Amino acid sequence: MNTTLYAYCIQYVKILQAIQDTKTTLETKIDTISQEVNLLHADTRKLADRVDDTESSLATMQPTVQDLQTQMSQLRMEVSSLHCRAEEAEGRSRRNNVGFVSSQL
Repeated sequence: MNTTLYAYCIQYVKILQAIQDTKTTLETKIDTISQEVNLLHADTRKLADRVDDTESSLATMQPTVQDLQTQMSQLRMEVSSLHCRAEEAEGRSRRNNVGFVSSQL
């Protein structure tokens, strides 16, 4: 009977050791995962800060871009008008009928 009890005790100790080893392995893996999650949180915070900075920069640039678009539209109309006037002047000069009017600019 003692040998049977001794065998059970040895098996019990082996099982406990296996459980302890598994627990240690799991704790190590959980610590590693926790560190990686913390790094991901830090990276996410950095990216969020960069997005905020970018959005704020865009917000300050938007009025400037709108002003430039307005100026470009006005310049296109002016170039078109000047192009028409230049073609008209070229046509008159070919007919020796040059007539320049004062600029409205």
